[in-house]
Amino acid sequence: MTSILVSENELATASQPQSACIPGDDDRHLWALVLAGGDGLRLKSVTQKIVGDSRPKQFCALVGESSLLMQTRHRIDRIVPVARQLFVVTRAHEPWYKHDLEDVDASRVLVQPFNRGTGAAIALGVIHTLQQDPEAVIALFPCDHYYSD
Repeated sequence: MTSILVSENELATASQPQSACIPGDDDRHLWALVLAGGDGLRLKSVTQKIVGDSRPKQFCALVGESSLLMQTRHRIDRIVPVARQLFVVTRAHEPWYKHDLEDVDASRVLVQPFNRGTGAAIALGVIHTLQQDPEAVIALFPCDHYYSD
């Protein structure tokens, strides 16, 4: 098993002059694990004012027209093939992620029964990925942050 942790900026920089994936021997084993299962408690009062309900911030359009989850999807589409993008979500958030992930095959949406924290979400995603590809290189993408150009 080969695992690395790199930032989105490192991946984006490496891929800008290249094709859709990072070039190299391991590009066929590059996977994206999008973490979208958090409850968004720290910004709950802000997101309630913006959208009028208690949805976690990753499902809000805090900056721009699309949710932070969709913004993350658009960024990683340039560097990781869609078939190797996994999304870790929490069952209680289905009303909000349902729209943003409606075009994603159900096998790539890993639904946690409850939010048990970042470590549990990463473990779930890593186990699932390694079952699909034992040589996977997994990049983690929390989607509850805004990244400007």
